[in-house]
Amino acid sequence: VITHNMCFGIISSFPYSYGFEDGTIGQDIITNANWGGSDQWYFDNQSHTGEKCAESSINTSGDDTRNLYVNLDFTGQKDVQPSFYYECTNTSILIQVVGQTDGSTWIILKDWFTPVEDVWTQITYTDLSNLSSFVDESSCKFGIRAIKNTGTATLRLDDFYIGVTTLPVTISTFTAQYLNSKPTLYWQTQSEEDNMGWFIYRNSTEDFTSAEKISGMVEGHGTTTQPQDYIYADADELEVEQTYYYWLESIDYSGTVHHFDMVAHITIPHPNDPGQNATPPTAHNVSADPNPFSNSTEITFALAQTGLVDMAIYNVKGQMVKSYGTVMANAEEEVSFQWNGKDNAGKSLSNGVYLYSVKVNGKDYTTKQLILMK
Repeated sequence: VITHNMCFGIISSFPYSYGFEDGTIGQDIITNANWGGSDQWYFDNQSHTGEKCAESSINTSGDDTRNLYVNLDFTGQKDVQPSFYYECTNTSILIQVVGQTDGSTWIILKDWFTPVEDVWTQITYTDLSNLSSFVDESSCKFGIRAIKNTGTATLRLDDFYIGVTTLPVTISTFTAQYLNSKPTLYWQTQSEEDNMGWFIYRNSTEDFTSAEKISGMVEGHGTTTQPQDYIYADADELEVEQTYYYWLESIDYSGTVHHFDMVAHITIPHPNDPGQNATPPTAHNVSADPNPFSNSTEITFALAQTGLVDMAIYNVKGQMVKSYGTVMANAEEEVSFQWNGKDNAGKSLSNGVYLYSVKVNGKDYTTKQLILMK
């Protein structure tokens, strides 16, 4: 195997872009490069934009490999977003995109694929997987490999771009459960900045690049430093005993899209699975303290198994006065709701008897009395 490498110097300032326009090795941007000759990398004027691009002719009768690597320092960086353009003179070339963080082990970001012939084509971070491996790493490589076993072909590369952002949304939990005959997704954010909403993607393999967008926009909470909970039920008819994988995508008010590497998965159970007729997980130690109360009371309990919990407060006429939405409760973890005697609009309610109702996985579990005495 004949291998020819082109390696960039260490890049630590972002966003970074390079389009080979200087036509030279130049200013420590590219080092360790062998230039010239039909079997090596050289500059060419058939660029994607501008005047120059990197080109290599692959024309040996045996295996001939081309490698181009970018050295990166992502210390303190998140949401790594590399992209580049390529063009090939025929489709007998195979291209692979790889990364490295430990100096020795290559991580597959996009496995060998057949390029489009004679068309400048962009590969972006949305086409790649495993980019979370780069987050906050100081010694990284981002690379492109090309191989051709026989014949002659030319590979051109241009307009490298490495972007980084600090994600405006912090997700702490993302899970999937099968509830009410539907895959039900739950996620919680710890903070949000300009978050307009969410889109959900699904695939039958753990590959985001080929996943299908299955939702309309799920409304976000704009800017908040308070935890927020989201639930989405996948209403599509899915194949029984097939495992499905889900991803989240957020969009901010400027239209910028953000992807998250967290993945939730679930296997669709058979309708005859006895587990489908199971009762909700047992909730124990359901209580309100103090009760009676004057200023505030805390309603607490724990589930024997992980489940989705709804809690609401009603007056004696059966009218809901306070709702808390749905939250995910982990097994044996205390669930706590505070009530200050006010309704959803913040209006103080009159003294009297109220009822707090607990639902688990969408089914009524228990209802108990509260007494408000100011």
